[in-house]
Amino acid sequence: MGAASHIALDVRDLQASTRFYQALLGSPTLVRPDYVRFETSVPPLVVSLVPGPGGTAANHLGFRLDSVEALEGFAERLSAAGISVDREQDVECCYSRQTKLWVFDPDGTPWELYVRTGSAEGAGSTRRKLPKFTPKLRQQRHRLGEPLTETLEETDEWVLEGTLNALLPDFQRQLKIAFESLRPGGRLVLHGLVASVPLAPGFTLPGPAAKVERVPVEAEPALLAVAAGFVDAHLRTLPGRPHFQVGTAELREILIEAFRPAASAETRVPVVYRGPFAEVKDDFGQGYLRGERAWIPLSRREALAKGPLSDQFTFFEAKSDTPEAECC
Repeated sequence: MGAASHIALDVRDLQASTRFYQALLGSPTLVRPDYVRFETSVPPLVVSLVPGPGGTAANHLGFRLDSVEALEGFAERLSAAGISVDREQDVECCYSRQTKLWVFDPDGTPWELYVRTGSAEGAGSTRRKLPKFTPKLRQQRHRLGEPLTETLEETDEWVLEGTLNALLPDFQRQLKIAFESLRPGGRLVLHGLVASVPLAPGFTLPGPAAKVERVPVEAEPALLAVAAGFVDAHLRTLPGRPHFQVGTAELREILIEAFRPAASAETRVPVVYRGPFAEVKDDFGQGYLRGERAWIPLSRREALAKGPLSDQFTFFEAKSDTPEAECC
C-alpha cells in the first residue's frame, strides 16, 4: 500500500453517509456495522466513517483535479446519485482562479472539488463562498401492517401511514413511541381512514383497505394525539365527499398534523387573534380573545404563523418594556 492522506469523520447516520461517499469516492474497501472505509488512488486518499455526533469544525475538505473533464465526471456521478451540486465558474480563491463544485455530506461536511484555471492577485474568501447547508430531515415512518417501531432514536418527524387503522392499543403505543423520540418541536403526521359514525362489528372494506383493522370516528385520532402529549393538532385533509360507504358510515381519508411541544423556557411574544370567533383555545389551554394581546412562547408563535389559522392572527415582536408578569 502506498502513502496516502487519511481523513476520519464522525457521522450521525452511517448508512446515509456511506451512500454519499460511495457516490463521491466509489465503492468502499471495508464495511463493518460500526466502520466504513474508502480508499482512492487518484488522488491517494483514505476516508473512514465512524458513528458519532457528526458534523465538522473544518472549513472544508476537497480535491484538486487535473482537468475540467475530471470535474465534470464527478458532477455527473454525484448528480446521478441525487446529490445537489453547487457550481462556481472561474472564481478567485486562494490566489488562483478556479472552477469548482461544492457538495455537502449528510452531516454538513463541505467538500470542494476544483480545477485551477489561472492565477489571481487576491486570496478571495473561501468561507464566504460556501453555500448554505440545509440539514436533511430525520424522519421515522410506520405503516399499517408493520411491527411496532421500538426505536427511541431522536428524529425530526414521524409519519404514521395507516397506523390509526390498527387496533387501538397498537396505535396508542406507536403514538407514545413517536412522542418520546421526536425532538422538541418535532412534527407528527397521521394518515388513514376515518368514519362519520362507528362501524358495526365484523365490517369488511374493499380493495387495499381490506387490511384495515379498525376505523376510528373522525374526531378520535386528533384527540388521541393530544392525549399522547402532542399539540397544535389540526386536520389538513378531510374531504367533503366520502371515498365509500359501509352501512350508514361514510369513510374518508384524513391527514392530521401535530407537534411535540417545544422547550418551555423561551422568549414570549405577543399575538392578537382577529376573529371571526369571540375566543379560541389551543391544546395548552391558552385562550385567545378576539382583539386582545396574548403572550405566548416564540415556538408557539412560529407554529401559529405556519398553520392553517395564520391569517386570523396578527404577530408582533416582543418589546423591551414588556411587563414582567406578562413576558416571563
